[in-house]
Amino acid sequence: MKMNKVICALTLSLCCNAVHATDWHLGLSGFYALSYIQGFQQTPKGGQVGSTSPRRPNYKNLHIRTNSDTQLGATFGYNALQLELDYFPIHLDGEMILPSDLITHDIPLSAGRYFSAHVNDELYSLRMSYIHTMCSRWQLQPKANIHWLSHDYHFQSGSLSSSRVFAASGISVGLQSDYQLTHHWLLSTNVDLAIPVTNLDVYQAKLAVGYQSFHNHFTLTPTFSVAWHEVRFKDKQTIPNFLKYTAFPTVALGIIINWKN
Repeated sequence: MKMNKVICALTLSLCCNAVHATDWHLGLSGFYALSYIQGFQQTPKGGQVGSTSPRRPNYKNLHIRTNSDTQLGATFGYNALQLELDYFPIHLDGEMILPSDLITHDIPLSAGRYFSAHVNDELYSLRMSYIHTMCSRWQLQPKANIHWLSHDYHFQSGSLSSSRVFAASGISVGLQSDYQLTHHWLLSTNVDLAIPVTNLDVYQAKLAVGYQSFHNHFTLTPTFSVAWHEVRFKDKQTIPNFLKYTAFPTVALGIIINWKN
């Protein structure tokens, strides 16, 4: 009987220690980002030859120079494993008087016409990582990323208008480095490189600095970052749908909230 009590006590003690050793963490982030924009929308119709001007219209001619949006993220971690979901909106509006003839989506437009274009894209990224603690101040996170793009392009020129809507997915690999400069200051770098096996390629390089404020199980980190983002889509048609969106620099200010058990 005493032996059974000892075994039960040992088992209960091991279970309690296992629960306390488990590290669950959750995070939410929100940033206001301002980007300098370059890129273009090439939109054929059915991949037909002659149904689009190459790499036009471009954002520079549409007087699209900057873009401001809210970027959101959520993180779930279990011990050293971590999942992140990021939302990156791409909302662009521009207009111009055509400097030269333009064909887009098989609609010919002559020089001198008024032309407006609207891009309403949503980029979602799921990142899976494993946290390696290199030393007391430094952590590395190799990442495998899945991206999903919802693309919505619409243009109008007088009574003529058309739109193109599609979705695409892509994959990339990444590496994040977090270095604790002091007890409160954290320096982070992140690089994502596309694996070109689908129609969608997503690239990113980011440098961020944050000030951590600790409150029991919560950590609040106001953060400032500078980043380069590039999104490319090119399908396999004879004349492909081809879009490119480059945001550099992207300057963002926001806050990261983390909870640990």
